[in-house]
Amino acid sequence: MRNRFSWCGLVTLLLLLGCASEPGAAQDRGKGAKEEKAPKGEKAPAKKKKAKGKPKSKKKKMDPRVYRATVHDRFLKKGQKPFKASKIRLFEPEVSLFGGSAGKESKTLLLLRGAATIEVPFARLKKIHVGAVKEDRLAIKVEIEAKDPEDRILEGTVKASLELRCLFAKDFKTTIKLREVKTLTLELDPEAPENKKLKGGGK
Repeated sequence: MRNRFSWCGLVTLLLLLGCASEPGAAQDRGKGAKEEKAPKGEKAPAKKKKAKGKPKSKKKKMDPRVYRATVHDRFLKKGQKPFKASKIRLFEPEVSLFGGSAGKESKTLLLLRGAATIEVPFARLKKIHVGAVKEDRLAIKVEIEAKDPEDRILEGTVKASLELRCLFAKDFKTTIKLREVKTLTLELDPEAPENKKLKGGGK
């Protein structure tokens, strides 16, 4: 009986010692994994850097100069004066499921001529002659500033939805549909303070 109890006590003691030693061993293993260093003469593996997203493309800045226009629309009667507009910009409406007046403004006319799309900035544009609408395109003829006389007139089409955003009498916000215009003469506005600042070096 004594031998039996002594064996039972010995087994119990060994089990207790084994349980007490296991957490320490697990901790040692964890420390060993964390403190693992590269062998001498070798550099530790570099940490992987998070891949950055693609850099955002910079938007083209709009021409800061201010332009004015003389507009002859299709409703102008004999004896009536043409429409005078200041701070004129092109506006291209965008179709939206939620409605509203979404779109983008620019001071560059995109003229489609055959397979080519020609960018005509306001700075080179003198006059626009508007033709007929065919489906979603509007036929136009433009007079531009060019060295070669043969290049001073361009013909092509633009989007029929194009609008002109401007001010009437320098105060009233105005929208003109380009397809309802006959001719439009464009020039720098000599009275605009923005143009005077640019001319004077921004002072």
